[in-house]
Amino acid sequence: MYTGDKPSIDHIRVFGSVCYSYISPKLFPAGTVNKKLIDTGREGVFVRYNNKTTKQLCIYAPDLGYAIMTSVLDVDEEKQGGSLDLKIRHGDLQGTSAESFTS
Repeated sequence: MYTGDKPSIDHIRVFGSVCYSYISPKLFPAGTVNKKLIDTGREGVFVRYNNKTTKQLCIYAPDLGYAIMTSVLDVDEEKQGGSLDLKIRHGDLQGTSAESFTS
């Protein structure tokens, strides 16, 4: 309102949408044969924004079983995250627990 221009909200994404994040081939195990043929995308569910920076977003990765922060992300707002097999585990989680991203 100060300048009279409307702010852009193009960066806002729908929570709970299916998203695809980038995995660097450098993170694959050393014994992996032919890293060029490995899929470098991870399917997940968009959970929240990072409070400390605007460049990273938090997604729940079903293949890992916990939430991770990523900066390279493509959100498919047409699909809801409930359509994925979320593979939610009980007990100790290696990464961020479910309680921390629901608050």
